[in-house]
Amino acid sequence: SSQLIAGSKSRSLTDYYLYGEGQLFNWDNLILYIPFQESSGVLARDWGGKGYDGDISGNPTWVAGKYDNALDFDGTGDYVDCGDVTELNSAAAFTICLWMAQDNVSAAAQRVIKKRADANTDITITPNLGNLAGDVGDGVSNIYFNWTDYDVQIANGEWFHVAIVFDGSQATNATRLKMYINGVQVTLSFNGTIPAQTANLAGVSLYLGGTADESAAAFAGLLDDLFIFSRA
Repeated sequence: SSQLIAGSKSRSLTDYYLYGEGQLFNWDNLILYIPFQESSGVLARDWGGKGYDGDISGNPTWVAGKYDNALDFDGTGDYVDCGDVTELNSAAAFTICLWMAQDNVSAAAQRVIKKRADANTDITITPNLGNLAGDVGDGVSNIYFNWTDYDVQIANGEWFHVAIVFDGSQATNATRLKMYINGVQVTLSFNGTIPAQTANLAGVSLYLGGTADESAAAFAGLLDDLFIFSRA
C-alpha cells in the first residue's frame, strides 16, 4: 500500500512509518524522488536513480522545509521542469505524494503537479478556490477529482502531506483514485470516469509549481519531499 508519509533517506526509520498503517516505508517501484535538499542553485536533484532532475526556472528560493530544505514558489513564473517522466505515460497505476504549504488556500487555480498536453490529456494536482483538485485524463474527456474540505481542514501556510493513489485495475472512481491528507483518506467528488490507464503523455514534461504557458496558475507556497511510484 502506498498511502504514506515519507521523509528523506537521511532520517531515522521512525520517519518511514506510514500514517495509520504502522508499516515501514516501501521503496518498491520508485520512479522519482526529489527531496529539495539543495540550498542553492537551479537544479532540484532526483534521488530516485532515473535521472529526472528538475530544472528550476523563475526565482523560487531555497528555504527551511518540512524536512531540511524546501523550495518556496512566489506565484509569479516559478516552476521546476523534470522532463518527460515516461512511467506516467499510459500508466495503469501510480502514487504521487509530497509535503506542501500553500500561501493562500482559497486562491484561484495553482498548479502543484502538472503533466498536461491539453484539458483531456493530463495528470495534475491543483488547489483551486478552497478545493484540492486534480486531473487524470484519458485523452478524450475532461476527467477530474476534487476534495472540497481543503480550506476547512488546512490553514494558509500550513504544512500538510498529500498522497494521490491511482489504480486503474479497480472498478469505480472511488477505488481507482484515492487521496490521503496527512495519512487519512478523504472523500472526493468526480467529474467523468477515472480511466483504467492514464493518457499517452509521451514527450510532455512533468512540472512542479507551474509552467511557462500557464503563468496565471503558478503556485505560491512551499514544496518538499516529492515521491512518485509506478504502483498503487
